[in-house]
Amino acid sequence: MRTTSSAPIKAKSLPSTTPSTAARCFTVSVGGQPKYSCDYAPLPPDITHLPYNDIAALTAAISGRTCAVIVEPIIGEGGVVPADPAFLSTLRELCDRHDVTLIFDEVQTGAGRTGALYAYQHYNVVPDILTSAKGLGGGFPIGAMLVKEEWAQVFQPGTHGTTFGGNPLAATAANGVSGTAR
Repeated sequence: MRTTSSAPIKAKSLPSTTPSTAARCFTVSVGGQPKYSCDYAPLPPDITHLPYNDIAALTAAISGRTCAVIVEPIIGEGGVVPADPAFLSTLRELCDRHDVTLIFDEVQTGAGRTGALYAYQHYNVVPDILTSAKGLGGGFPIGAMLVKEEWAQVFQPGTHGTTFGGNPLAATAANGVSGTAR
């Protein structure tokens, strides 16, 4: 349930959070931009935002208690800021050392928009999970999550559902884009 900006925000306004609401709350929390998340309070706890390209902050924050790190290899919303190669390679090393899942958000930069099929390829740092969307459909709405083989085993038939998942027209558009981007 989304509250309006004029209504008081109370914890009671989120009764029995539905999966779609929970996903939305998580997504806006991870983004770290109050202008997008303020209407969804209370937000999930234990999400830490770090300064981009700050290796010292990254090293101090990642531990065995860290579940996952989500990062854009090139920030889109914040002004097209590429990651420092040392930042991403250190991030990969820290995630491997602490058994932390590394997720690259390539919703804006993926599908050939940076000169490579995906921006991570410029850095030779491979994420465990990659999200892709906007460029993937060439203007047609579609989203995808690409995972390493060990993560693919988590998804069995019936464990993941989407409102418009598997849309044949969207898949055809993405197939055309991927053929062009290669």
